[in-house]
Formats: sequence, C-alpha cells, structure tokens
Amino acid sequence: MVQQVEHQIKMQLKGMVHQYMTTFYYGKNSSNGKEPDGLHSLVSTSSPDMSVAEGSSTTPGALQLASLDDMLYRMKGRPPHMIVMSRQLHRRMTAALRDTATLINGNLRYDVTQWGARALHYSGVPLFVDDFLTDVETTASGDFGVATGGASSSLFGVHFGPDALHAVSFKSAAPQITLLPGPTQDYDGHILWIRWWSAFVLKDPYSIARIGGIDATTAVIA
Repeated sequence: MVQQVEHQIKMQLKGMVHQYMTTFYYGKNSSNGKEPDGLHSLVSTSSPDMSVAEGSSTTPGALQLASLDDMLYRMKGRPPHMIVMSRQLHRRMTAALRDTATLINGNLRYDVTQWGARALHYSGVPLFVDDFLTDVETTASGDFGVATGGASSSLFGVHFGPDALHAVSFKSAAPQITLLPGPTQDYDGHILWIRWWSAFVLKDPYSIARIGGIDATTAVIA
C-alpha cells in the first residue's frame, strides 16, 4: 500500500511539474483564470520593446546572430543568466559551432556556467535546452502568436532574482499533498490531491527578452 501511494505521488508530482513548466512559458491568465501569465505573456512588447522577430508576418525565419545581439542589447543592465530554447533550435546552435566555412563558429564556445555545468555559450551567456519550449508555435507579425498549430520557435533571455524574474508561492513554499479518505460520493478509494499555489513575477521588464518566429529546422546565420 505504501509503495502504491508513493508511486501515485511521484506520478502526480511529475504531471504537476509538466503543467507548471508549460505554464511558465505559455500561461495566459486572461484565457484561463486558474493559471498565471507565462513568459510569452509577461514579456514587454512596448515601452520597452523586449521582443525581436524573425521571418515574415506569418512565416518563420532562420535565427540570426544579429537578432541575439539585439536581444542582449535590449536587456541593458539585466544581462541574462541564460538563454533558453527548444532542443531542435539548440541543435542548430551546436551545428553553427562546427561551421568553419562561414566562420560563424567563432561566436560560440563551450564554457563552465556559474552552476558548474559545461554548456555552449554565446557572448558569454550559456545556452540551455528546455523541452517545454516547443517548435509548433504560430507566428503573428513575425513574432509569437499562439502555442500550437504552427512550425515556429521562440527563445528567451532570462535574468532571475527578487528584483527581476522570480516566482512567488501562496499559502505554502512547496506543493501541498492532501489525503481525502475514501470512499467518497464519486470514488471507492482514497484520493490524493497535490496542489501548489504560485505565480511568476516580473519586477523589471528588462529582465526577459524574446526572439520569436524562428524556424528551428534551418541553419543559424550571422
């Protein structure tokens, strides 16, 4: 019985982490009042404009290093702790490191992060994969449209901290596990509820920046 309960808690926690990280990028409180705004909703698109677009109005384009420079420039006094992207887009960056023909590889190098992990860096900023960023976004005016239905990617430069981007928890600092003894009106056995009330807070609009409308199937260009 104990092992079964332990397994169920692990599976529910795994599902909650999946939903939490999906919401971290794609949450939209105006569409779903039960979820907080994610990075796509939090990023400023005017005064300051922290969003760079690739491609045309509806067609994604190749990621350009010039766009990465633009994104980092817009973050001003908030240099990102990391740049996060989809796995497929990270593969394009890794391929660019091997591109000796165009000399684009000179802009990328492997180094050790402040957390002790070895990672690919651009302009001193580590590039990390996050599988919760997808390659099926749609584009609108060359930038992010909605989370599904297309063939586009986005990446984010992120600066974390209490005066930058951070998360706050309500009621508890960690997930709460509640056992509802059964049988109940609807279930024969016990019910395990795992809940975590939290939201993402952006104290400084310069703390996150986005490049949207990226075609992750094409090579990175200068």
